[in-house]
Amino acid sequence: MAAASAPRSTLSGLATALLDPAVAAPPRFDVHRNTVMSSLVRALAEGFPSIERLVGPEFFSAMATEFVRRRPPSHPVLLAYGAGFAEFLEGFGPVAALPYLADVARLDGLRRRAWHAADVPALSVASLSNTDLDALAMRRIALHPSVGLHGSPFPARTLWAMQNGTDVPDRLVWNTEITLVRRDGHAIRVEPIDDAVRSLLDTARHAPTLGELLDPGCDSLAPTRAAAFAQSLRDGLLVDAEARDRAMAVVPDAALFDGFLPPFPTAFHDETPP
Repeated sequence: MAAASAPRSTLSGLATALLDPAVAAPPRFDVHRNTVMSSLVRALAEGFPSIERLVGPEFFSAMATEFVRRRPPSHPVLLAYGAGFAEFLEGFGPVAALPYLADVARLDGLRRRAWHAADVPALSVASLSNTDLDALAMRRIALHPSVGLHGSPFPARTLWAMQNGTDVPDRLVWNTEITLVRRDGHAIRVEPIDDAVRSLLDTARHAPTLGELLDPGCDSLAPTRAAAFAQSLRDGLLVDAEARDRAMAVVPDAALFDGFLPPFPTAFHDETPP
């Protein structure tokens, strides 16, 4: 005779008890509770190494424990856990004096998203050659799936680099920064971009035709837009939109890491953080 399955209410209660020590649980349940909690905290530490370095392992563990209790995983793939961590940091009282933490966490998240993004061949000069000009102008263009941008009123990229041993400056200048995160072969690049490239990528994310992408809306800006397009080709930031759509259609949970994608940054401005 098959054993009866546990009632849904019982399973839900056990799931709650796994993350909340105040909830009554069966004998020796603490062993399982500690194992689950430590695994989730470690997953967050691996996903947000820059934040752990900035605040220290002990404080990070306490902070991550609170996040896990408030926002437990909703998907079995722990590699994608923590998409709401940056927003949590913005409202977490004990780090209110460190308002830049959330933006540094967003760069950690974009880096993870870039690593797991679908593999789509980037556009190149060769791929655009030997094509009828009218057909070429109507070709739809999109961002490479690994591309992500983040704008911060803080020097988030510089702070991120200081925690990861790359491009460490002689001194920290508290300026606004817009950062591009992309996959380059087997490496992930976290780098600054100028506003001309940001503007072009802002257009490209809506899958325009090539003609629309190269039209800056003003004749005087045409050389700047052309230079930004050339740089984007060199850096592998653009793909054929139809090729991207075909690739994404066969990738399981293709949007799983899109929770790490922050709002697209607007143009540069001279605002300084408080």
